[in-house]
Amino acid sequence: MNQPLYDRLVDRLKEKIESTLQVHEKLSSERELVKEYQVSRTTVRQALLELERLGYIYKVHGKGTFVADNKLNATNLATMYSFTDKMLQEGKVPTTKVLSFEKIQASKRVSHVLNVSIEDFVYKIKRVRLANDQPMMVETTYLPVDVCQGLTKEKVESKALYTIFEECEQIVKMAEEEIFASIMRYKEAMVLEVPLNSPALYLSRLAYNQRNQVVEWTQSVARADLFKYTITHYNESL
Repeated sequence: MNQPLYDRLVDRLKEKIESTLQVHEKLSSERELVKEYQVSRTTVRQALLELERLGYIYKVHGKGTFVADNKLNATNLATMYSFTDKMLQEGKVPTTKVLSFEKIQASKRVSHVLNVSIEDFVYKIKRVRLANDQPMMVETTYLPVDVCQGLTKEKVESKALYTIFEECEQIVKMAEEEIFASIMRYKEAMVLEVPLNSPALYLSRLAYNQRNQVVEWTQSVARADLFKYTITHYNESL
């Protein structure tokens, strides 16, 4: 399965947004992007549409395209979400495979979302979540290093993330999560073993500790054919 040209352009533009551009900074025009990356106008439009779906950019009619603020303004879930608990409730055996574990310097985008300095280091963890050995979701998580000093790949492989938080005396008191439907891109399709452009659920999650400090930013892509959310709403006036 070959990665489509527009999908490669999405990756290049994401890298540029995360490393060099500021929130609300204007992107190059479609014509400029065509010239810069030597691709067609159709390819550029497909890439920009996908970046908009992913929450990286927004458009202002008559003015252009701008870098979006990735700090969330989403509806709170009724309860704290746990992939492990959810799978156990469904009678499935949950497992996690760590694809990569890095300690990196925060990019402009990551530093903005986590509210840390661009000189600070963060953990970047990429995992695939499985149920009964079937890939369900791929996650990319960023954690401030000072939230949990000395974190290792081995620890992430052997323990749930929120168990690790508790050991580091981090109490997660609130999480915001944004969910939207899209299609599976090349890299996620390969990991989740599904055809390119399969239906997908994209999730972006921010978790805060007892001091209102952001301790986690996770971006997830889940198989829409196997994964679903259930949210219970209560009428507080009764």
